[in-house]
Amino acid sequence: MFKRCFLYLWEECRPLSALCYTILISLGILLSLETRHGISIEYSADHPFLVIGPGVLVAAVTVLFLLVIYRAVYVLNDYGQDQIFYPQKPLVSGKIYRQDLIYLICSCGAGVIVVNLLWFFFSWSLLRHKFYTFPIIFLIVCFLFAFLLFRYWQHPKLANVRKNIFLTFAVRALGDIFLGYYLVAFHLVAYRSFLALYSGEKIVIKLVTILNMEHLYLILLWILPAWAYRFSRGIVPPEDERLRVPTFSLLLGRQLVALVPILLLGVQLLMIFRLGGVLNLAPISVLAAIGFLALTTMFFIRYIYRPFRKIIRLLPYVVIFHFLMIAVILFADYYLNVRHVAWKNI
Repeated sequence: MFKRCFLYLWEECRPLSALCYTILISLGILLSLETRHGISIEYSADHPFLVIGPGVLVAAVTVLFLLVIYRAVYVLNDYGQDQIFYPQKPLVSGKIYRQDLIYLICSCGAGVIVVNLLWFFFSWSLLRHKFYTFPIIFLIVCFLFAFLLFRYWQHPKLANVRKNIFLTFAVRALGDIFLGYYLVAFHLVAYRSFLALYSGEKIVIKLVTILNMEHLYLILLWILPAWAYRFSRGIVPPEDERLRVPTFSLLLGRQLVALVPILLLGVQLLMIFRLGGVLNLAPISVLAAIGFLALTTMFFIRYIYRPFRKIIRLLPYVVIFHFLMIAVILFADYYLNVRHVAWKNI
């Protein structure tokens, strides 16, 4: 069982790549919250725990475990469809069994609980904050979301939703937003509590504050590239569309489906514009983001006019490259803000 689960994780979930992604979004949300809620330059320079502490890794590992749970639930729910269209997938081909996935879900769930309880006890003893219940609330929401999908997704009344891959995508995207709110709650509580410890400031954090639209924009800023990546992986060559496999290319057409990742990355750029003021972004950072979006758009437009198989294989990596460059731009802007580099007039 352990060998089958390990092979499944290695081949399907790509844990190393997923961990790098979760660390990036965890660190990105933390730094964005620090900038938004009044970063203290002195604290950041004297106490690296505030900037890149173990909390970043704890939150990233938690999100990684939850993504594995989500993925296993999706595999279980898609078993009937995979039998018809994807017989090579692990569950259908017999490389892993249904019971193995259930054990994997339970193990990851236990890992989430243990890691967060250890962190909350440690951070409470250090920071003495009383708002650790907010991240726990969003953890419960994530677990409840996975349970409802596992328990009720195969209900006959949801047959039309299951057949529509766009509605399926929308439901699963909702789970990603729940993960984003967990990261916001986790880092906001730890950051504000850390400042209170060293400044004597009295902190007041309300659930409504965590759920405001500004934090939603911040979450979208970091998870929209993941959605664009999923759409780019759903693009297939024209000759494969004749197989009638339910893909985004088959339902939308080659030209339209190639525009969806660009649209999602364009919305990410809008989030950068929307948050540029509160994140204190330099004009050159925004211009660099526009430039990388233009470069990414050129690759997708080239695919529209010349849908070669080699170009199609490159599209997901183009989205990954775009995400990494945007992350580098935002991290560099934050670093230069912290170091008091006077570059805002560049």
